[in-house]
Amino acid sequence: DLSTMDLSNMNLVSYI
Repeated sequence: DLSTMDLSNMNLVSYI
């Protein structure tokens, strides 16, 4: 689950 959260965070940062 932690890995998924990390991926989501990276995606958000990339989006911004």
